[in-house]
Amino acid sequence: MIKEATISESISPSQTAYIDLMHELGLEFTISNFWIFHGTFSYDKTWLLFVSYRVSDGIKILKPLLLALKKRKCSFRLTQSPQTNYGVNCGDFGINELGKSLTIFTKSDEEAVEIYQQLKPITDVVDGPQILGCLKLSKNIYALRSEIHNFNQIGSISTAMSMQIPKDKSLIPFKINKKSYNYWKPKKIIGRCYIPIKIISQHGKGTTYKAISLKHLSFKPVIVKHGKMYEGEDHWGRDIRDRLSWEHQLSIEIQDHIPTAKVIEYRTNRTESWLVLEFVEGKTISSIIDELINQNLSWATLNKKSKIWLLSIYLKILDIIQNLHNRRIVHRDISDRNFLITPTDQVIILDFELAHALVAKKPMPPFQLGTAGYVSPEQLNFEIPNDISPDLYSPAKLLKANLPEVKEEIIRKSLDRDLSEIICSTLDTPKKRPPLQLIKNTIEQKIKSYEI
Repeated sequence: MIKEATISESISPSQTAYIDLMHELGLEFTISNFWIFHGTFSYDKTWLLFVSYRVSDGIKILKPLLLALKKRKCSFRLTQSPQTNYGVNCGDFGINELGKSLTIFTKSDEEAVEIYQQLKPITDVVDGPQILGCLKLSKNIYALRSEIHNFNQIGSISTAMSMQIPKDKSLIPFKINKKSYNYWKPKKIIGRCYIPIKIISQHGKGTTYKAISLKHLSFKPVIVKHGKMYEGEDHWGRDIRDRLSWEHQLSIEIQDHIPTAKVIEYRTNRTESWLVLEFVEGKTISSIIDELINQNLSWATLNKKSKIWLLSIYLKILDIIQNLHNRRIVHRDISDRNFLITPTDQVIILDFELAHALVAKKPMPPFQLGTAGYVSPEQLNFEIPNDISPDLYSPAKLLKANLPEVKEEIIRKSLDRDLSEIICSTLDTPKKRPPLQLIKNTIEQKIKSYEI
């Protein structure tokens, strides 16, 4: 069962909480690119310590952490706000920043060990997402060695920074064991009968694998969406396990009515969950468009047959979205990566983690974020949908993605004026967005014009 909450029950502190704390402790700082910086920094031959914690635990441990760092006159980098902290924990700043809520710059091996020993009891009382590719020193503290390298490049000296685990263990001042190295590596088998063979995606909200099923000795390919405790946790204390539970619940409800990957099974325990779906052979729209661009083809240079095919695929997508809306379900993550085109040109919709059932009002509040470039402004503002309007914004972005190399200036001056009008009007405010049926009618007329 997924956790239900209300907006007023958000466990997140105010968005100025971290800055207010810096002022309270008398710590001078600068702000740059969503980060608070204190002190001076050196990346050469030094250890960086990373502290991971849940957004809800931020204020609980930040005050004693920052007081300890202030006394030692340590330099550090801190997420600017709880919202930034949430983004870091969800992987929105990239997989290399995942979970790195607080970064501490040490001056020597001895200081790195002393700081770690001082901060360990403070951080052991909370939880946080795992940071990948580091030395795991304790429950929530991780470390990497940083160095600056100089090298010749076309007659000039350039510099580059590397952060890594030293291969020479004599350079590691911390007490470590095998678990310090192997904690982030993928499982060799999930749920006792699924062997991962390929990582499809990996981020702060879990990992999706292509796997081989050993169930009934079928050896069939499947898709496994796997998530661990605290991955993708939101302001209401829900994490990827709640998202997968909701996706399983909704997928079971609609899979006989909507073309989507069928559910094989869903399992969960205290620390992790996995949702197993049938493997569907096909290509995403983004990969198809990339292939066209790699052939130096754009919408203007495509032949009529290719244009008709692309617009026909888009029509099928609109049919699926319309079918969802008829069932009062808003997908909220319509993007070029969430539709598969099979070898027989069937269109399959994927990924219902962010979907919202309007009648049942589930989940409440809806899960947040979405695909950058496709998510509607109201969704970015955490508004709870009371109609299908968020899904009327995304099709315009999807149409643009479906037309190879359609730049903004082409949208404004396109010879395909009717297509450019669809894109521009659908990006308008919710009340001014045209209904899907009107968009479908325009696309159908466009296809007919190419068939003449």
